[in-house]
Amino acid sequence: MDLDRATARLVAQLALEDIEDIDSRRKRKARADAPPTDEETAMVEQALIYQALLSAMDDFRFAESLDEALEADQEVLSAAAAAEQAALDDHLYAEALSNGRPPPARSRAQEMAERAARGEEGVRNAAVPVDVPAVLRAGPSSSGTSGKKGVDIVIECIVCMDDIGNQQRVQGPCGHFYCQGCTRALVASAMMDESLWPLRCEGRPLPLTSIRSLLDSKMQRTFDAKAAEFGTPAMRRLYCPNATCSHFLGTTDDAGKEVLCPRCGDPACASCKQRAHPGAACAENRAAAAVRDLATAQGWQTCPECRNIVELSQGCFHMTCRCRAQFCYLCAVPWKGCQCRQWDENRLLETARLRVENELGAGAQQAAPTVFRERVQQRVERLRYNHDCGADGHRWRRRNGGGACESCYHFLDQYLLFCKDCAMMACVRCARNRL
Repeated sequence: MDLDRATARLVAQLALEDIEDIDSRRKRKARADAPPTDEETAMVEQALIYQALLSAMDDFRFAESLDEALEADQEVLSAAAAAEQAALDDHLYAEALSNGRPPPARSRAQEMAERAARGEEGVRNAAVPVDVPAVLRAGPSSSGTSGKKGVDIVIECIVCMDDIGNQQRVQGPCGHFYCQGCTRALVASAMMDESLWPLRCEGRPLPLTSIRSLLDSKMQRTFDAKAAEFGTPAMRRLYCPNATCSHFLGTTDDAGKEVLCPRCGDPACASCKQRAHPGAACAENRAAAAVRDLATAQGWQTCPECRNIVELSQGCFHMTCRCRAQFCYLCAVPWKGCQCRQWDENRLLETARLRVENELGAGAQQAAPTVFRERVQQRVERLRYNHDCGADGHRWRRRNGGGACESCYHFLDQYLLFCKDCAMMACVRCARNRL
């Protein structure tokens, strides 16, 4: 028989509490690395359905109360309308600058939105429920002619934005989902680019057990080998000295021991990491010494963890190597362990100009030079104290049109992600899995 909404809500809430209780007791007994059972997987799917049902009920209840609350909520509705008008005015402002026309005067709606963004007048963004992932959309739908209400659940891949449906997928702790194809593409990229390792989304590790389940046996073996390689501290890795092979041979823990490469047969010295030299002392690697001399002459820095050479591309001296080590570009001391200045002023100014162009358009400087200079100075001060959006992370929004990613420098001709806080432009791969 049909249940009224209050009873259905109570049933869903009690079911979720039961699932959470069962999951809590299982975690206390099970090993941390144990793969989920079929029963546990089914409970996760059931929890998603109940969460979506509760969200749909909230939406329906809000719609019902809207007519009754129009007068009481007039202030909120006016604020929403002002925010929409401010967004339209911002678009017209940026469009005028991009096309080389004088920008229109700042509207009252824009001024109110800017004050709200700074937290003035007690304005705050509405809270967003965190128990249902943003990519899990639920809503009421009609079924046949009976008028009964159901729930449509759409789970989107955060990369390709396709509906995953009932396909196998990976869910990160951030709530984002990855379809099978995008998971495999991420793994393939990470096996060639250590800056994507460990596999993560929004800076939080993706579950390796779920990832492995989407790979074929050959890719699993390669994935496990790369996990062992990238899981070894960079200074302790030993590679085949044959430049056309460079196979990972393990660690250098057994200093002085010869290691035979299983792929090409060349012997390696675990002490100096060069070709084995029985009976002779280890010699300096001349090629490596020449590269170090070049780096010194060019003013490049060397990572204190993996010894890779890095070059500064933006204003901040806070470096994050592909091995994830963080250090000062000037002295190579671990970050915040020195008294060096944090910025190169010329590079800082150049980065600020780029970010303002991202925000207002490429023609802004010529169309409104005074406004452009003011915005650049404002951006300089913001970058000086918050160059990477800090612990709060980026707030990405899609922006159509081509451009170069500021992280990997690849040019994409369709769209990039734009951070509303720091005005950085990045590709999806960098925004989700690298930064």
